[in-house]
Amino acid sequence: MLYWTGLPARQPRPRPLALPGLFVAGTDTEVGKTQVTCCIARWLVRRGVEVGAYKPVATGTVPAGDTLPPQSDPVRLWEAIGRRATPQRVVPQWFALPAAPPLAAAAEGRLIDEPLLLQGALWWERHCRFLLVEGVGGWFSPLSQQMCVADLAVLLGLPVVLVVPDRLGAVSQTLCALHAMATYGPGCPVAAVVLNQVQPPGAEADVAGNYEQLRAWCPRVPVLRLAHAAEAFSPEVDWLGLGQ
Repeated sequence: MLYWTGLPARQPRPRPLALPGLFVAGTDTEVGKTQVTCCIARWLVRRGVEVGAYKPVATGTVPAGDTLPPQSDPVRLWEAIGRRATPQRVVPQWFALPAAPPLAAAAEGRLIDEPLLLQGALWWERHCRFLLVEGVGGWFSPLSQQMCVADLAVLLGLPVVLVVPDRLGAVSQTLCALHAMATYGPGCPVAAVVLNQVQPPGAEADVAGNYEQLRAWCPRVPVLRLAHAAEAFSPEVDWLGLGQ
């Protein structure tokens, strides 16, 4: 039995957010976190839920004048929640260099606004009924000089949806991330693992066994699949219930 599966259940703790939601994290960068977040958002919107979306920092985002590119993370998330608020509320800090946020900010002679990392999420308390927060890069990717993604997740206390690319190494990456989530700080509750087919079918080596292995190794966590460029998860889950 894995060490993390045998950890005692942690007691519920106060969290700064006064509304339910989910924190979408990844095992790495470019694993489809924004795609997964958008799919969850559209599922909730179709059911009449007033959804907010928040990503503390985006890099590799170059505006054209005062307009953000249609395929940038701020705009994609904003569209997915039904254009609630503005893209600037969805992602209040963005930088052109596709690098870790502190490095991308430094390339522009700027610093990450660290208080805004949390305040940007708290703004949504009065503007939605359910908040989706998307992380940046992997679980321990730096957000600022002093904070990483895990720090923000612990502060917010939302259940975590872990996005894993469906490729060789997915099982080990998933178990390492789950162990880190269970043991870092006071620990973070895990709502689900999403095995995301980032590449088209046939582009990866044989990974047909990843899903069943993850189900066997993660008996306490719902394991879902998201096919390449798909909208629906398999099996279906109640995202609203998982975010309580």
